[in-house]
Amino acid sequence: MTEQENQQETVKTESKQSESYLVIRLRSAIGKKPEVRDTANILKLRKINSFIVVPKSYEPMLRKVEGMVTWGEPSQDVLSLINGKSLKVPKGGFASMKRMYPKGELGYRGGKINDLAKRMIG
Repeated sequence: MTEQENQQETVKTESKQSESYLVIRLRSAIGKKPEVRDTANILKLRKINSFIVVPKSYEPMLRKVEGMVTWGEPSQDVLSLINGKSLKVPKGGFASMKRMYPKGELGYRGGKINDLAKRMIG
């Protein structure tokens, strides 16, 4: 493989990473509005500490459930680590389950989702 082909492959991989979000459910749906619970079900986030990878076009749905989930852009190594695994409570615990990131754990966190996912894998 030539250097140019290798660079093109790297660009494709990076663009694929940046086109998706890793979404982790952190809170229960008890007391939430029915449309919020339905959106979580549509996203197949039915249990606490469950996760999915979705395209960035899902961001309006994520905004609707941001009081229950955290999300950000995953790195390729984190995607390969979590493939087929279930997540646990992270080592060191959570900062706050009621506040938005950076003071708490909920909402959009960008690339910092990788740190949380690694802590939740073990």
